[in-house]
Amino acid sequence: MKKIVIVIVFNCILIGGATAQVRNYLMNEDDTVQMYHIDSMLANCLNNFQSPEDLVTCLKTHRKLWEDSLDNSYRKLMALVDTSIQNRLMVAEFSWKNDMENDIKLWESIYDSNPHWYGEETSNSMLQYFLDRTRERALDMRFFLKDFMLRKKLKNIPPPRY
Repeated sequence: MKKIVIVIVFNCILIGGATAQVRNYLMNEDDTVQMYHIDSMLANCLNNFQSPEDLVTCLKTHRKLWEDSLDNSYRKLMALVDTSIQNRLMVAEFSWKNDMENDIKLWESIYDSNPHWYGEETSNSMLQYFLDRTRERALDMRFFLKDFMLRKKLKNIPPPRY
């Protein structure tokens, strides 16, 4: 009995301390204005949908907005880095997209083969999951872009004279 209570308390502490939703390295005001505008639009949409179809449209639309943000950061980053980093970046992005597509196909096959086990709510949860993964990747790409832009800027600043 004590072991069960300890495990439950430990899990509650872990869950209570989890703050993975917001990237700490993207907390500058410049980032929040651009990045979290999509989040506020999504929150507004989620608070005001009228039908299940509206919810699906809401999730898909805002995932597309995050995909556009991701693609925009990716293109800018590709223009800043040298060829060897471009090659690695292309491989990483291809791997991420391939993994995402495989997860979507996996979920669709599970859902299609067990339609009575999974209801509409689960389907919407999976749409939210894929939206969250896209958002996370977009924020990561934004961080990489910001880091390289800073490095480039610092590289062009002459050293101080004494």
